[in-house]
Amino acid sequence: MATVVREALRDDTGDVLVFLPGRGEIRRTRTILDPLEATAVPGGVVELAELHGSLSPDEQLHVVRSPEPGRRRVILSTSLAETSITVPGVRVVVDAGRRRTQRVDPDTGLPALRTGPVSRAGADQRRGRAGRLGPGVAYRLWSENDDRHRPADETPEMLDGDLTALVLQLHAWGVDDPGELGWLDVPPPIAVRSAKKLLTELGALAPDGRLTALGRAMAGIGFHPRLAAIAVEARRSGLVELAADALAVIETSRSDSIDLAERVRTLGGTDARLRGQERDPGGLSHARRLWRRTLEGSEVPEVEQARPGPDEARDTTTDSRVWPGCCWPASPIGWLAGASSERSDAAQRGRGPGGGRCPTAGGVPALRWGRGSPGPR
Repeated sequence: MATVVREALRDDTGDVLVFLPGRGEIRRTRTILDPLEATAVPGGVVELAELHGSLSPDEQLHVVRSPEPGRRRVILSTSLAETSITVPGVRVVVDAGRRRTQRVDPDTGLPALRTGPVSRAGADQRRGRAGRLGPGVAYRLWSENDDRHRPADETPEMLDGDLTALVLQLHAWGVDDPGELGWLDVPPPIAVRSAKKLLTELGALAPDGRLTALGRAMAGIGFHPRLAAIAVEARRSGLVELAADALAVIETSRSDSIDLAERVRTLGGTDARLRGQERDPGGLSHARRLWRRTLEGSEVPEVEQARPGPDEARDTTTDSRVWPGCCWPASPIGWLAGASSERSDAAQRGRGPGGGRCPTAGGVPALRWGRGSPGPR
């Protein structure tokens, strides 16, 4: 990636827009490109900039303003700049060919971002950013043969995503059947049934499908229903700090990360193996602070009864009530207490673990193909 950016600054004109999957890749790539900051190249002095959803509106506005004369910007961006924003001055696009998409994490049952190849339509959209204001060039860091095997378009999230939060909001609006509404992409019936099943197990829907008081409270919070159930129960039971730990661990965990019990020990600073290493892997401590602030505020209402009650199943191995189909004990807060115990440690151990260049005018950027895998080099 860094090599291609240097080549673009040397051989082409205008600002360079670099597409990367996420903030982590942006941070690592910027570290490699830091020596270029304020150096002289043909057409001006290099200025490094970032563009992603975590920036404040003022910071984003600074990037999308016209560049100062005598400067050539290298803008490291997520897919945010793919369709939402036009960045003036851009004549070159460098595309890593990867993007983040939201999928359900099988370990937590929560939506999580996964990195995968951008579709051909998405890549063409990115390419077009170099030709918005005039002729440009697009570098693709994958081979032309690889391009032929990429999906033609992105699959709408409605068709393969988690619809639990959507179904809960629809019930809060008084819509029990999504089929009553007109959709560009109709929610798959099997996904709707699965969402209703989970909401019933969480206590948000009654057995007859009506929205419960707990469900209305969960819908008003704005979290994913699994997290909202923990948040409401935390307020009801007075276990805000423990809930903040549980929510932070669940929210920042990934299927390929260290097990949850170890993350709890990391959060408390009690794991000797991690002393002297990074104390906030994956933003764990930051997430805990945010959850504590949220749970102690007024965003989370108190509900008289937050547990399903009559339909609880019995977990004979731990002698704790378990919500059917859910990975937490009947009180969601009890999950963390179990996760940090020796019993949970034993359970965790038992688990299976390029071509030529032909510049064109008329707003259609030329393409340069690469052979290597994307990523900072």
